[in-house]
Amino acid sequence: MTRLHLLRSLTITCSLATFFFSLRYVPLSTAITLFTLQGLFCIGFGRVILGEPILPRHILLVFIATVGVCLVARPSAGSGSIFINLLPLLSGAFGGLYIVVTRRLGMNQSPFQLVCQDGTVACLSVLIIYLAGMQMSGWPLPPVLLDWEVFLVPPVTAAVIGMVSSLGMIRAAQLAPAAKLAPASYLEIASGALIGIFIFGEFLDWLTLSGIVIIVGVCLTNTLLNELEARDAATTDFPKM
Repeated sequence: MTRLHLLRSLTITCSLATFFFSLRYVPLSTAITLFTLQGLFCIGFGRVILGEPILPRHILLVFIATVGVCLVARPSAGSGSIFINLLPLLSGAFGGLYIVVTRRLGMNQSPFQLVCQDGTVACLSVLIIYLAGMQMSGWPLPPVLLDWEVFLVPPVTAAVIGMVSSLGMIRAAQLAPAAKLAPASYLEIASGALIGIFIFGEFLDWLTLSGIVIIVGVCLTNTLLNELEARDAATTDFPKM
């Protein structure tokens, strides 16, 4: 495992950790919406790591998205402070770095090997942090650890679902352009909102909904502009008869 592989696995670990922790305080639809902004973080990380250019439209889209973030993550929109409400955005930043580092590694990497590597690094990292925290605090290990139905079945179930989902997305990315896959991922926002409202009884005021609409609009606009740019480049490079 190279340092770049380790960095990649640690970024997805931090991304998932901050996202799931934020779900204790932030509505599900809000968390998913802020996480979706990982595509805009890819622009900045792509410039630093891959040397990709930043266009004026990227700066404009980031500014507009910032307005949406301010509406969604304002302190009154959740039960915690603005820092807690911005945790999904931090998760999206880690997710954007994860995507860029994956691209830096190249397309010849085995998806199954990468997924297994991510899972191994995540498990070891969480286990070390948990045991270190228990040791530093002086607390004994809780006896419920012996209840395997509680501490084994849920993680294994989540791991299987996550692996199937990750392999499916990687395979889909290999078969279809990212511009065609990105709009489908925005369905997470709608499904997250419905689950939050009808299952967890969450309430979204009109300012939060306005911020969600702005963020989704920015992401869709960025995706469509990337698609048009790719088509124009393909048309220009096509040899004339």
